[in-house]
Amino acid sequence: MGALAADSLGNIYCGTGQGTFDVSNGNFGDSFLKLQPGSSTLTVADYFTPFNNATLLSMDWDAGSGSPLLVPTQTGTLHPHLLIAGTKEGDEHPTYSPQGRVYVVDRDKMGKFHSGSDSQIVQSLLGEAGRIFTSPAFWNQNVYFGGAGNFVAAFSLKNDLLSPQSQSSLTLEKRGANPTISANGTNNGVVWILERIDNKTSGVLHAFDATNLATELYNSNQNSGRDGLNASAGAFESVTIANGKVYLAGNDLSDAKGKLFIFGLLSTTSQSVHDSGVNIATSDTFRLSH
Repeated sequence: MGALAADSLGNIYCGTGQGTFDVSNGNFGDSFLKLQPGSSTLTVADYFTPFNNATLLSMDWDAGSGSPLLVPTQTGTLHPHLLIAGTKEGDEHPTYSPQGRVYVVDRDKMGKFHSGSDSQIVQSLLGEAGRIFTSPAFWNQNVYFGGAGNFVAAFSLKNDLLSPQSQSSLTLEKRGANPTISANGTNNGVVWILERIDNKTSGVLHAFDATNLATELYNSNQNSGRDGLNASAGAFESVTIANGKVYLAGNDLSDAKGKLFIFGLLSTTSQSVHDSGVNIATSDTFRLSH
């Protein structure tokens, strides 16, 4: 299942996978939970269970396939505390279309279960972001998804609702990708993803303009002799950005050893450097700040 998230009050949020849904017996399969910590236990304080819970269970389309995103407090709206998450609905079913669903849920009143529809939650989007196995990212009132079988997609968040803003030309493979944002406050936003090729054998680092994902700023195959990742990429791996560099880990395909790969700006005197098992691949085409 996806990772956990916590709010400033200490409540923990998660999605669950296959399992019985039976509230009377404390079973919350294929649901999104708000857990309240006690001295020695976690209590289910609230929950949202999709109306098609039984289908998700029977088809292994886990509600918790992705990780919940807790959006920063919204002002001037009916739902200031939002949770956004997605499912892999339709996965491995070639005739099920559209695939993947995104939920926008009020964390203060998650909606529980209603048969027949999910009208009790803030918003439900079917097929607009692909099958979700990862966590969305948030920047400057935009939410970014790396859904499987879909483009990298940005949605604007306004008045508690998501609407399409831009998308990449790149289509992601079986498990999608985790988007990560670098920015200078509300300026110079860059969306980074590690694309997994052939499901597991290799990866490509991509950078997109966060204000328009149709603009790709850089990818590590543009100069593959210098920057190409000769490494396998993890199924749900995220990159990390700090101090003007991008960090990712992978198994080097040359020697099958795990290594840390660091991407940074190319200076006039430096080229790709291999030292102590760390590959520092550099480029003159991407910028962490424009």
